[in-house]
Amino acid sequence: MLAVGCFFIVGGRLGDVFGRRPVLPTGTALFAAWTAARTLVLLAVAAVSGVLFVLRERTARHPLVDLRLFRDVSFDLITTMGSVFNMGYAVTVFIATLYLQGVRGLSAPAAGTVFLAPAVVVALAGPTGPVGTPVAAANGGRGV
Repeated sequence: MLAVGCFFIVGGRLGDVFGRRPVLPTGTALFAAWTAARTLVLLAVAAVSGVLFVLRERTARHPLVDLRLFRDVSFDLITTMGSVFNMGYAVTVFIATLYLQGVRGLSAPAAGTVFLAPAVVVALAGPTGPVGTPVAAANGGRGV
């Protein structure tokens, strides 16, 4: 059943997020926060849910995530590279927004407007956009 896999993945993510949430202090309090019973229990819930999710997906007739995809090295590489680039992009947008507001003195709406042009370019030239699709097809782009 699809609901079982969803339950495990949501349980894993919630345990992970709320398990690390109280770990905000610095110095000696940081170690105490990581070793607090609540944190350890929630991280254990996350780990167990993650393992149960993988076991469930391996036996499901219609899995949420087809784990056979991870046997393909090109899929692994592109997924890892995409994750790294997405994290870098998110950090860049966050830091650039702070810079535009703090150093350049722009308002929040004006700082957000600065990012409209790059968003339009990505929408048009991305692999599913009207410009990117023919370019990808002409260069041997293929679906996974």
